Amino acid sequence: MHLKILSYNWHEPYLCLLSKVGHTFLIIEPEVSEGNYRRWDKNMRPVPDNVILVSEKEAISQLDEGAIDLVIAHNIKDLVSIYEYRLPKIIVFHNKLSTEIKLGNNKVNREDYLKKINPLLVNVKKVFISESKRLDWGMTGDVILPGLNVNDYGGYRGDYPSVLRVGNLIKERDLMMGFTTGEAILSGLPSKTLGLNPNIIGARLSSGFGDLLEQYRSLRVYLHTTSNDYEDGYNLSLLEAMAVGMPVISISNKTSPITNGINGYISNDIQYLRTCAVSLLDDLDLANSLGQKGKDTVREKFSQTKFLQLWVKSIEAVIFEFLEGSKNELSKEVVEIKSQQEIQSLPQYFRNVRDDIVSLVPREANDILEIGCAAGMTGNKLKQKTGVYVAGVELDHKAAIEAKKVLDEVIEGNIETLELPFIEKRFDCILFADVLEHLIDPLDVLKKTRKFLKTDGTVIASIPNVQYLGVVHQLVEGNWTYQDEGILDRTHLRFFSPIMKS
Repeated sequence: MHLKILSYNWHEPYLCLLSKVGHTFLIIEPEVSEGNYRRWDKNMRPVPDNVILVSEKEAISQLDEGAIDLVIAHNIKDLVSIYEYRLPKIIVFHNKLSTEIKLGNNKVNREDYLKKINPLLVNVKKVFISESKRLDWGMTGDVILPGLNVNDYGGYRGDYPSVLRVGNLIKERDLMMGFTTGEAILSGLPSKTLGLNPNIIGARLSSGFGDLLEQYRSLRVYLHTTSNDYEDGYNLSLLEAMAVGMPVISISNKTSPITNGINGYISNDIQYLRTCAVSLLDDLDLANSLGQKGKDTVREKFSQTKFLQLWVKSIEAVIFEFLEGSKNELSKEVVEIKSQQEIQSLPQYFRNVRDDIVSLVPREANDILEIGCAAGMTGNKLKQKTGVYVAGVELDHKAAIEAKKVLDEVIEGNIETLELPFIEKRFDCILFADVLEHLIDPLDVLKKTRKFLKTDGTVIASIPNVQYLGVVHQLVEGNWTYQDEGILDRTHLRFFSPIMKS
């Protein structure tokens, strides 16, 4: 499944991370005021190969032609612009609602605002970049933390004894960015500020991503001061500094990844943080030691692999939900009546839990594809483990209806002719529980699904043994009688037996 995704240029670094899911992204450069457009800032990040920059006019043309598969919005204004278009939509919440209201001088009433925007959020999947932001908005949705590949950063030297802080409009957004606190910590210390900050003397924009990396690598220590009440204890800039191996001093925040004295220094005591900063400026070995542990923290808690896996799941889920919704609009009452009739006639063996299969699934497998999932009972048992995602493929319509109630995604159809909508190397484990013997060409299906298995993934298959003594005994007596189920199931097209080795 390769999608054409429309999004908006509000946050180049995040869009670069998001683009790694591998689809084609059309990024609108929006008009922020009459005749003034927010162009892609190549000083922040180069444009990824799978990103195409478009005008709002070009985007509308693509939407009108039905050429867009999905829209990812980054604020409510984005949703307003595509409200009339019926297609899958996701909105990413980057900030807390309470922060946005406070920055707007409390001119908006929270309850009135939520009530006003509620129609825009109908059938829109919500993604929050942190749990604290989800809680602040008071909504349900997916939480996807930022994710970095530390191998893309690295190279910390710390050969220039100075403190670095990175961010845009730090002074103007003091209540969330902690500008005043930062100034108190930095007073009298050598420091540099990177970002769009017209009201901070000496601040400058980076001259490209390479320049930004060089500042992380060459300066000694990173300062982070986001407010506990209005922002998370980390942002992308902090995580990038840590991924390089740069030590951090930070103001206290409940969601900070910093543990005092272990992978950085964190406190509400400004004088203490100043003392820590001086120690790091004076001691490169100490800076290296703390920075390496900070790098390990990013690798463990902010994995790019996990970030991309969760985004792939969210995208797949909203696409499937949209397609299912479209089907259901045909005639809800008739479909419900028919479904109940079909479910009542579903054979019991479709509802069986294959405990023997469950016991063979590797503990670390979190993404599982079950070919021939029946009513989803086996997959449902696997999902009792927190964080496990199970997709199914099922030929029988009645069973597929049931499976859709308990599995994350179910594709209805013949695996031998279906084109599966998953990205390559998507799954840790693929199950074939008494399926291969029903296929015209089992080997072809194994080859076809192999591309969806991770390099170190597992295939689990159970196959009836036609060499079973009971079957052989019947054959000796001239009896080969097909049955409704079992080894001689009347729907079996292929028969297997173990390879006997001497």
